Amino acid sequence: MGKNSRSGGKKKGNPKADAHEREEAAARRSAAREKARQMAEAQARKEQRTKLFVRSAIAVVVVAVLVVVGVLVWRAAQPGMTPSAAADGGVTLVQGDELVASPLVDDADIPAGLAKPTADQLTEGAPHVKVVLDFQCPACQAFELTNGELLSRMVDDGAISLEYNAISFLDSTSGGNRYSTRAANASLCVADSQPQTYMDVVMAMFVNQPGEGESGRTDDELFATLEGAGVDLDQPIATSGEGEDPVSVRECISEEVFSGAVSDNTQSQSEQGYTSTPTVLINGERFEQWQDPGSFAAAIIAASEGAAADAAEEAADEEGAAPEGAAPEDEQAPAEEGSE
Repeated sequence: MGKNSRSGGKKKGNPKADAHEREEAAARRSAAREKARQMAEAQARKEQRTKLFVRSAIAVVVVAVLVVVGVLVWRAAQPGMTPSAAADGGVTLVQGDELVASPLVDDADIPAGLAKPTADQLTEGAPHVKVVLDFQCPACQAFELTNGELLSRMVDDGAISLEYNAISFLDSTSGGNRYSTRAANASLCVADSQPQTYMDVVMAMFVNQPGEGESGRTDDELFATLEGAGVDLDQPIATSGEGEDPVSVRECISEEVFSGAVSDNTQSQSEQGYTSTPTVLINGERFEQWQDPGSFAAAIIAASEGAAADAAEEAADEEGAAPEGAAPEDEQAPAEEGSE
């Protein structure tokens, strides 16, 4: 039998065709790699742009945050606006409605522009009367309506130096509009601009006092009260920030320029032990019987010396009999505000 001539191997292909296919496959792979490279480069450029944008945005945000933080730190480092009319938080007047510093205050606490009374401003031997008050306090209203005219006459006669020291522990009783602080701020704005109207303003604010627990007066209502007492709301205050435009009394009230000073003074007076209003002091000694103008006048005369005693006695005689009706007890600072 003859030998089988059929081959068991694969059929041989065309070498030229195979080479051509290999070249085309290589070209496709090369093109694919080139396209992938181009896409990778495009993606890298896009990612780079995104990173640059993000970095720039972050830098802008960081700078903005630093600016804001810097401003806040700068503001926190600045002293609060303290009225040049007040020493140790109080406004002190002598005859002629001149502003002075309390004779009892430390020299270090006297702001520039104020000085203790001179012999030309106050009769020798005249005592200093200090009244710590809250414009929302009914007992303070009773004090002013009972004794305001007597004190005003004694100031005019040079018999006393008189300090009104307004604090703000009754903010929570004015329907949410912080009337104690706002009223005290308004009184400081007036003293810092037109001290000759200050005593009339104190009286007018107590005459127009809102009921305790009722909403405090609005700014417009305060403006009307002050104008009725002779205040020009468009006159500037004496205190202003360095390089800043003058601030009018109206702006001083609406922007609460001295509210920080009121808050600081409230704390300071509390630390000195004055935790009820009115607190009345004659030469630094508490006087509790202020409800009786006769007793009050007698205590002032007793604290006076020489010509001042004669002036005080004359002023008391001119004032006449005390008003009828008992005045309410003084107002105690609420326990939640750290007072007794």
